[in-house]
Amino acid sequence: MVVKQKLEVLAARSESIDKKTTCAHIEGEVATVESVTGVLGNKHWIHLACQHNVNPKQPFESALVLHDGRLTISKIVRGELANSFFAFLSASSTSMVDDVPDEAIHITAALYFTGFPSIVATLGVIDDQYGHQIASAFYDNLFEVSGNAKYPQIAEALQKTMSILGNTIPLQQRVCFMHIGV
Repeated sequence: MVVKQKLEVLAARSESIDKKTTCAHIEGEVATVESVTGVLGNKHWIHLACQHNVNPKQPFESALVLHDGRLTISKIVRGELANSFFAFLSASSTSMVDDVPDEAIHITAALYFTGFPSIVATLGVIDDQYGHQIASAFYDNLFEVSGNAKYPQIAEALQKTMSILGNTIPLQQRVCFMHIGV
């Protein structure tokens, strides 16, 4: 998978710049509730590629759907993620609740308020093919715009990614990606 290869390059590059920066790419069978919960507080960077389950009647029960179950917002907000810096949520509508577009309780907000000061998330349904292309291009641009693994210019890298991808990805897919935080 192209994104997995890009993330391996990202991990190697970030560690070569700052030995304290640690990265995690959680996908497939290793993306269990226990493993993701354990990594959330122990890694500076995390990339989650999974489905998102929304519960508009009980927003704290909205969850990331993992290999063995659901990691709910209520479980996320119980933790303190003091070591965290950046999360990339490669899942549809991680910053939105289906029928309640102004709902403030969502996965992105949970990670932000728990300790991730910088998050790339989505506002709509993302086609897997386009999500992978955007994530891959984003990681290509991340260090190019900053060169600093500790305080990268994440918003600038995301903007550059969308500019470069231009007409190769439908506008309705590109506008779904957003940055929250520093």
